[in-house]
Amino acid sequence: MPRWPDELGRRIIPMTTQTLPITLSESHELEPLAETRGYFLNHSKGFSSEFVRQEMERAVRAGFNLIIFPVYVNGYTLYPSQTSAAAGFAPINPLFKKWNPLAEATEIAHDLGVGLWGLLRLYNFHPRHSIVPHRLLKRFPDWRLAIHPDFKDSSLRRRENYVACPVNRDYRRYCGDLLSELVTSYAIDGIVINMTGYGLRRGSLEESPFCFCDACRHEFSDVTRANMLAKSKTTEGMAQIRKWQGEVSTETLEYLRHRIIKSRRTIRMVCRAQPQWRWNTDDAGPALHTEYCINWADLLGRGIVEELVVDHDEKVVPELFSSRLVSDLVELHHEALVLPQIGINSPEEIASVIAAVRKYAVSGFVAQFDRPLTDEDADFIQREYLSAPAQIAESAPLAAAALLLRLVQQRHEQNDLMHDFMRDFVRLVERAYRERTSLEALELICDNLAGLRDAIRRGRLRDYKIGEDTLRDIGLARRLVRLACFDVRS
Repeated sequence: MPRWPDELGRRIIPMTTQTLPITLSESHELEPLAETRGYFLNHSKGFSSEFVRQEMERAVRAGFNLIIFPVYVNGYTLYPSQTSAAAGFAPINPLFKKWNPLAEATEIAHDLGVGLWGLLRLYNFHPRHSIVPHRLLKRFPDWRLAIHPDFKDSSLRRRENYVACPVNRDYRRYCGDLLSELVTSYAIDGIVINMTGYGLRRGSLEESPFCFCDACRHEFSDVTRANMLAKSKTTEGMAQIRKWQGEVSTETLEYLRHRIIKSRRTIRMVCRAQPQWRWNTDDAGPALHTEYCINWADLLGRGIVEELVVDHDEKVVPELFSSRLVSDLVELHHEALVLPQIGINSPEEIASVIAAVRKYAVSGFVAQFDRPLTDEDADFIQREYLSAPAQIAESAPLAAAALLLRLVQQRHEQNDLMHDFMRDFVRLVERAYRERTSLEALELICDNLAGLRDAIRRGRLRDYKIGEDTLRDIGLARRLVRLACFDVRS
């Protein structure tokens, strides 16, 4: 049994053949990669039943293993919703009255053997995101943002027309009911809540004069015993308002997660976000560079959000994309999973994406093509970039972690010390995957993987040189084991 470095922490898991009956297979057959390859099915121009099947089949043919499918856009569901009907609103997007897009997408994904995550754009109803004009905020005007009374003439007031207020408890409950209905009625694997264009932003009142609707003013008064409009007159008062808006944003996402896992425990809750931590440092971000009142590092650290899909627009220049990935990993929680989403203009751009995501501790990528794939595109992508089989890392995080650690073991099979470390870790993770492991056992695995990583960085494994690819795989394996902890906690 190897001698463990001191960096592995105060609590060391005993690793012996007596306590670990699972043996590591000596087979050298090609194993799938632990890599999420998401394909964003674009809905902005509408689609037919034939288009959905054709697009999903081509995506799978190209090598993608996860479909991001829209289920709630601009206030309309893409499935018949009893929640919407009970609220007195259209039960489905008017263009899809004769068929159920989500039901067909779920059936196709099952037939093709790929994952399906449902995308919900809960707050930003901008016209460019939908094929029909939204009507929800006209039907329920109390659910929309309201600008400060002193800024009625501001050009920013147009946001009142298409941004919903996350503080309004009626709309929050409506969203919770939609999510509960969705995860209990359809066999989807994950939920993606799109937070781009979120209505509550930091900054001065001039930069972001939102939100001062009746719901916000009542909630603020109940929590602080102060008048929101009066507080907005001073710098200190606005700081208090922004702090409260950040707290209520966290509360809202925590409520939505609770509704999801209460309805179905084993489902992923992911958010899509714009990289506000990089705004004002390069040309990323919108024209108005005020950050949202959302602390993503805190949400990821507390497990309210399990993973963050980070919008990278169309910046696939290798050096720039890599530097942005590093920024994401540094600024967000050090143990959190990050999944970059990239706009793709041509299939050849996949090369830069693959090179970057396999260099850093991210679980994969989501590709959003600017046009539907052709058969030629699918064959080219599969042949040149995605020929190796891959499994969705988030679907079975412990199995994915075991794959990564087994890869490290095979990479260092000539070094007895590193080989024995990886053998024991693989046995532990495989055991945790096959049995109902306790939360404490999973946390111990995380601690020991972190200790091994630190030992490698400090050069404590004698004179044996270990490359960055090994550190990447160990770091990603640790993040995946941590993701498995959320399943136990749920």
